[in-house]
Amino acid sequence: MFTLGPLMAHPQLERLETTLSTVSLSLGSIRNAFAPINALPRETLAHIFKIFASFTSTPSSFLADITPHAKENPNAWLVVTHVCQFWRETAFAFPSLWSPIDSTYPSAALAFLERSSTSPLRVYLRDTVLQSGLVPALDRTQFLQTVSQHSPRFVELHLQPQFRYGPAILRFFRYPAPQLKALTISLNIGRDEQPDLPTLFGGQTPNLEKLTLCNFSSWPGNPTLGAHLTHLCLYDQHPRGRLTMEGFIAILATCPRLEELILVEAGPRVVPTAYDSSWLDSPREHELLDLHNLRTLHLGNWTSHAVIARFLSHLILPQSTSVHIWADCLFHSTDTLTTLLPASTTHLHPLHGITVVHLLYRPTLRDSPQLLAVSDQVLVIHFYYVASTAENVLLSVFSKIDLRNIEELTIGVDCEPEMPSERWRPIFKAMPRLRKLNILRRPSGRILSALGTAPHSGDLDLVCPALSSITITDDRALSPIRLFLVAETRSRLGTPLQSLRIVTTISHLHYSSQNQKMIDEIEDLKGYIRQVQYVENDQELKLPLGWPSSAFKWVMARKKVQGSMT
Repeated sequence: MFTLGPLMAHPQLERLETTLSTVSLSLGSIRNAFAPINALPRETLAHIFKIFASFTSTPSSFLADITPHAKENPNAWLVVTHVCQFWRETAFAFPSLWSPIDSTYPSAALAFLERSSTSPLRVYLRDTVLQSGLVPALDRTQFLQTVSQHSPRFVELHLQPQFRYGPAILRFFRYPAPQLKALTISLNIGRDEQPDLPTLFGGQTPNLEKLTLCNFSSWPGNPTLGAHLTHLCLYDQHPRGRLTMEGFIAILATCPRLEELILVEAGPRVVPTAYDSSWLDSPREHELLDLHNLRTLHLGNWTSHAVIARFLSHLILPQSTSVHIWADCLFHSTDTLTTLLPASTTHLHPLHGITVVHLLYRPTLRDSPQLLAVSDQVLVIHFYYVASTAENVLLSVFSKIDLRNIEELTIGVDCEPEMPSERWRPIFKAMPRLRKLNILRRPSGRILSALGTAPHSGDLDLVCPALSSITITDDRALSPIRLFLVAETRSRLGTPLQSLRIVTTISHLHYSSQNQKMIDEIEDLKGYIRQVQYVENDQELKLPLGWPSSAFKWVMARKKVQGSMT
């Protein structure tokens, strides 16, 4: 019993404060014990903790972005261990929660190693970023030795130091890694250092599926490394350290299960004879590499159209493969798109059965240097924006595509001099299934003339019998007379157009007196076309090709972070 009064002894006050604090903590514990979330089974609560941890710190297993960030704390999920005793006991009771090992905080990483018991490990080795700057975290020999001894438990290893530790850091990883499924190695190596990956894990990685290598060109000390690979990314290889075309194809041949291949500033060597006709000859049949499981191919920042064409000429790609080619420098190259695709595309099955083709000028955004993309039977080719595109370039593109199945065509590039209708007619004749034609920001007159008949040359055949829809966008020289001739001819011959859309996105053309006259003339076409529309400020053409691709975004994110650190 405490006696309260003005003369209460100091020891009594201290005992009272201690008792009140104990009672308060006890009440808090009782309340927490009856909280609904504490009625959950421990397994369910641990699963919630795991989801929380994955949201705050877990990169993807392939194209893992583990570049350190000053505001990032990979151990942020540990706040759950300070909520109450039940949560803390739950977290410590499940070793798998401690399986991500991150060197950003080396002392915490060692504690995680101990608490993870025998659980499979996901290991992220990178340097530390503090508000004051970048701090080395991988110069501790004892730390690396301790981590590497757990190699048999590795399921993922992502190594991305920012300092020049060099390949010497790899010598610690000599123990077998039988469970390893994902491996990322991004080292800053000098130009004079060996670009071959040294032997890792004693050459024993029997389950490796996803591999990302920066700077390294080959892995001769790891002959079985590619046996089970499904995902391979090679990035930022020094030009002098690259393999020959034959050597590079031989490397890919050791990866028969590839589903995704990403080559960014990497690939075969650009040799001085790149423009010799003998070097560009198609490879012999037995030299072709059949990548029958490949779902996605990314070629980024290559420096030569000819090398891309030569590389593609060595491959057999299934029709389901998506292809993305991007390179800002190639838009300014003296080469043209005529050399981007090999002379024979017989083995490039994604180019067969194409139903949609978009020929466009390159977007003005600097972060969209997409040259060519093929996905889900849709082909997009971007041309460098100049006053015009050479006629032979445009014709060459059409010559390398199977036109028979095309149902939609967008023509957004121009020629100087403008390609005559006589050149367009053979192209359209090869498209019997074309249903939708988009003419984008270029003169439409010659193209429209090719869609009728050519009585002056004795050609009375009507091209594109399935054509039902035409959209013309921002044609400043649009001729209603040509539209009338096409509409009347096709209606008279029994294949009338169903839809015509005239789109204007140029503000000063809206509702001028001349424009209003043209609108009235277009309205008169309703006698031959079921639906005629004049549309202002329509949305831009949507390209359903998943661009920018995940690989491109990964590259740009790396460059952005690295640029901020220099």
